[in-house]
Amino acid sequence: MNTHEVVYSAATSCLLYVRQHLTHLPCREKVSATNHLVTRWLSSAERRNLYPRAGLREIRSKLKQAKKSNNTDLLSIIHLLVEGSGQIHNLDESQLAQLQSARLALLTDGWWIKFTEPQEWHRVDLNDKPVCFGLRSDVERCFDHLGQLIEPLPLYVTGERDELSAVLERFNFRLKSETSESVEGVTVWQCLLTTGELNEC
Repeated sequence: MNTHEVVYSAATSCLLYVRQHLTHLPCREKVSATNHLVTRWLSSAERRNLYPRAGLREIRSKLKQAKKSNNTDLLSIIHLLVEGSGQIHNLDESQLAQLQSARLALLTDGWWIKFTEPQEWHRVDLNDKPVCFGLRSDVERCFDHLGQLIEPLPLYVTGERDELSAVLERFNFRLKSETSESVEGVTVWQCLLTTGELNEC
């Protein structure tokens, strides 16, 4: 078998393993449970030499790449590998990957930008630097398994929105301001991140 065939076979085995071991859990817990099962299957397959190492390395590389793009649903990557017969096409060109690139550009420009859990908001120093804050759960909801934005992504923003918009537009995103409130003497805007396609709908 070539590498793609090995990846397809291994990903199919992993998918069946997850389905066999996954119990009925609330949606908020399911991603965590499936991530654990995917990771456990991959570690076991490597330890037991169930498949050629090149194929398993390819799967681990795709999972790592997805995490860097803020896709925390590892099972969705396994699904893509099965559907693509061992390949994921243009993962680097997805809108989720573009958002990660925009995040890195904003960090370079001095912004504090993070997608995390709600309780982290209370630890942010709003007076230290401009902030762009989003929820990890919103990222998972607003992007599909192909990394495409399927509904506007809520963001909480301080600082110059024009500056933020200019950076986001370089990556084909649009920022729409909704409402604002004062928090610790700082104006915080609730915004929506969209694309040209969404704006035209």
